[in-house]
Amino acid sequence: MKYEAEQCKLHNPKDYNHIWLGEPLATTSEYLFNFDKLAKLTTLKPFGELYKKQIAVGFDYAAGGGDLCVAKAFERKSTVHWELVEECVWDDPDTDVSVGRTIEFLGKWQPDVSVCDADGLGYPIFCTVSKVFPNLIGFMGGKTDNKPMNAGNNRAGAYLALKEFVDHEWWIENSPLTVLEYETIEKKYKANGDIYIKSKQDMKRDGDGSPDRSDTSAMIAWAVKYRLGKQQVGAQPEGMRLKRVNVIHRGKR
Repeated sequence: MKYEAEQCKLHNPKDYNHIWLGEPLATTSEYLFNFDKLAKLTTLKPFGELYKKQIAVGFDYAAGGGDLCVAKAFERKSTVHWELVEECVWDDPDTDVSVGRTIEFLGKWQPDVSVCDADGLGYPIFCTVSKVFPNLIGFMGGKTDNKPMNAGNNRAGAYLALKEFVDHEWWIENSPLTVLEYETIEKKYKANGDIYIKSKQDMKRDGDGSPDRSDTSAMIAWAVKYRLGKQQVGAQPEGMRLKRVNVIHRGKR
């Protein structure tokens, strides 16, 4: 055993500290986030000049079954830092309630970029709210139309964007329940090297609960990285609604 310990210390000091000295790992191969970085999320302070005050808002919807509907607003605090300024959670599966709360939240914050879950229950909510706020982006996690090259789908792309903010300590989120969800997010690799995030269904099956808060933050990080400043006021919004409008136009021809 002493020989094994010496070999482990020689070839992999991190494993040695964990296996033989009992130190917790900062991360493991199956989990997405570095746990040491997550521990700082609620205490980080922004620094540097503020380029421009901007607000990014996101929504995740649920149809009941213990899942939650979540709305979050993040504010740019410096050139690179974003901080959570409001989080609202409700568990009413009535789509009219979610429509009302979404419109109220968007009206309050008047965000520079906004994104919402447009899968399943989220689709009719998105269609309704986008009539009032046409620049709202509909996000479909299972699709592959808005993902970076190393992500298997849009949801994985959103989480990879969030991981980048967290790793650089640019993401400030005083929401302990969200941090707990981050700790349960697992990644998987396909044979082609693409990264996927463990599905909500599998997480609930394994007893981790539904990552509603973390999914909302991931969508916001994706919107900040890939869509902020790239939409023109009055132009047709990106995402699902643009496709829906095009289908309607083709039907009229």
